[in-house]
Amino acid sequence: MHGKPMPVKVERTQFNNNGKIFGSPFDFKKCGQSGLEISSMFPEIQKWCADDLAVVCSMTSKVNEHARGNYAFHTGFPFMGHPSAGA
Repeated sequence: MHGKPMPVKVERTQFNNNGKIFGSPFDFKKCGQSGLEISSMFPEIQKWCADDLAVVCSMTSKVNEHARGNYAFHTGFPFMGHPSAGA
């Protein structure tokens, strides 16, 4: 989908300068017995430990802006003022 507009509605963000989809400039290949796709940026991981990694593919958020998403990830709330996990 490189170069195409987003196929879903993009909510307004802090910068609100949404461009087109930018595909990864790196190649990915299936590695290990699991078939985990790993970027060519990590050739040693591709070779040696693909099957030892735990990958979370189900994480979602109602927040679409990076800074607020970071707060939501660590505290459960998208705004400053709440303690982080383990605080």
